[in-house]
Amino acid sequence: MDGERIPLDDASVDLVLSVEVLEHVADVARAVEEIGRVLSPGGVAVISTPCANPGSLEWAMNRLRRGGLQPSADGYGRFATDEPGHLRRLRSRDLAILLTRAGMTVDRLSFRAHFFTTLIGLRRAKLPLALRVRVAMLDWRLWRGRRNGATMLAVAVRGAAPPAGGSS
Repeated sequence: MDGERIPLDDASVDLVLSVEVLEHVADVARAVEEIGRVLSPGGVAVISTPCANPGSLEWAMNRLRRGGLQPSADGYGRFATDEPGHLRRLRSRDLAILLTRAGMTVDRLSFRAHFFTTLIGLRRAKLPLALRVRVAMLDWRLWRGRRNGATMLAVAVRGAAPPAGGSS
């Protein structure tokens, strides 16, 4: 499955979980439309993807060293430090627009890896899990209200199906 055509019937599932996929697909709008298409009315999509919102440590490092968000083929942009398989990075407003156009309402947006988690990720040495968890919790406590993490998580709900025989 390439993410742009989900081999399921319309409105056939109650939950779609997409973890770090949207940055890899050729046509992100089509992929999100497919998620909306297969969700039943009231169904939930949980989507995580790298975040391009300004202000994260990752964003600042790319801005200082490499010119910030660089153009991507589809116009969203990507960081110079992104791996080659990452075709884009969405900002939270971009993701909200894509979800809305696909018939979903954003219920919640959360962000992770704001500062300290990104900083320890730069180290080549593997740190003990307990220490990584403590660092992640520190990030969460200090920055949870900020919309600038390295990764964003969206929870969206599919609206009601249009009436039979046409759209509303």
